[in-house]
Amino acid sequence: MKLFISQSGEVAQAIALKLKSWLPLVNPEFDVFVSAESIDAGKPWFEEIRLGLKNSEAGIGIFTKENLGSTWMFFEHGAIAIQKNFIPLLCGCEVTDLVKTPASIFQAKIFEETQFLKLISDLNEQCEKPRPQDQFNQLVTELWPGLSKNVINILSTAELKQNEEKKQHSVSQEPPQPTIIKKLEVDTLSSFSYIELQKIFRDATFRVDCLVLSGRNLFSTSVVTALKERIENSNQLCTVRILAMDDYSEGHFVNDRKDMMGIGHFRNDYKRDLDGAREHAKNLADLDPEHKKFDVRFYNLMPTQFYFIVDNFLYLSFVLSIPISQCPVLIFDLSIHTDMAHTFSKHFNHYWESSRFFVSIVAFKKDGTFLMVKNRKRGWEWPSGYIEPKEDPMSSAMREFREESGYDIVDIQEVRVRRHAMGGTFYTGYLGIQQAEISAREMESLDFFAVLPPENKLSFPDERAIFAEVIEDARSQLKIFPAP
Repeated sequence: MKLFISQSGEVAQAIALKLKSWLPLVNPEFDVFVSAESIDAGKPWFEEIRLGLKNSEAGIGIFTKENLGSTWMFFEHGAIAIQKNFIPLLCGCEVTDLVKTPASIFQAKIFEETQFLKLISDLNEQCEKPRPQDQFNQLVTELWPGLSKNVINILSTAELKQNEEKKQHSVSQEPPQPTIIKKLEVDTLSSFSYIELQKIFRDATFRVDCLVLSGRNLFSTSVVTALKERIENSNQLCTVRILAMDDYSEGHFVNDRKDMMGIGHFRNDYKRDLDGAREHAKNLADLDPEHKKFDVRFYNLMPTQFYFIVDNFLYLSFVLSIPISQCPVLIFDLSIHTDMAHTFSKHFNHYWESSRFFVSIVAFKKDGTFLMVKNRKRGWEWPSGYIEPKEDPMSSAMREFREESGYDIVDIQEVRVRRHAMGGTFYTGYLGIQQAEISAREMESLDFFAVLPPENKLSFPDERAIFAEVIEDARSQLKIFPAP
């Protein structure tokens, strides 16, 4: 079982290293990541920490009196807690010390025998090969005194050192040493709601790249106004790119997040936000059809973080079990943190390129029926796919239709409908000549329909009403009467 131990400061680091060597003694399945020892020399530290967070199955945060306000700790907690267990371990401090910090939302454990052993026992049970309970209890009973003594010594030594420093400070009046946050030159905002989005979109000089969740915290009236003014101003050269989640993320985001936050109507709110985001995005994109200044794409992966790259600054936050507007934000000067500038720009561009516009094709026979294919994993759908880089959308539609159905399509044209589940485009036309067999890798079969199959037979049942609009518009454009 891979465990990530989050720590900040000398005291927490010393305790984390003791745990790293102690935990495999009670169960060799424990594979512990502690940044001080788990990163090889020469490796980029931020990337290694990110991978450690991603690959871990659970996390423990070592809290001491010296790091209760550590923004770096909250950074790591947010990254791991969205999908995995995270437990604050209080060493020399109390649960009440976490009040008014993001860590207060987690069930903390105090480093004392009963609570700590319960924590380790729970982790043992989650291992692929848990140590039998009787052996585990015996080992822990034998090994606990040594660990406890080491941790108490670390805390006592730190307290003595702190008292000595206070005495010296009272005599010399020397200024205090800078904190780790000062060394990292990181500013913070207590919550996402304090980001002045209108100012960001109005005042940015050359770029704004946004990876966000939905429209609730983005497309406000003031922001849309600022974006419209920027697009219409010929002297403004700044480019704005926005990546937002689409409907396909719903299964592994909306329901789970609703349970975490305890919000009964979250799903409806999310759908409303997404529809609003699409509408605003479409209206703004109409002002810049060549996407020279503004572009929006939708993607279907659940992010653990959301961020804005604004010129040379990074506003970074993480998806926690609270409303997004309440999540704390870190602000990095990318002209200083050049490694982060490269990492986050590369991350954004990767998802931007993989979120190419989607095309779906509705092909009719002369009798008014239309072709659908049955996906092996989902259900009935129209032949669909992504537009390849530098590929014309209509050419992409013809290629995807031929690849998935085996048929050509003729007299193809865009359907004049505003909505699409993936933020892309619908095309329609007449069924051409069959050139090949159906794509057996993805599709099970094909068939012709006079009306759409019922919701429970479709790959995307929530979009059935939109698909019905598409058929109506397509028939009108092709002047095809409904099949009898």
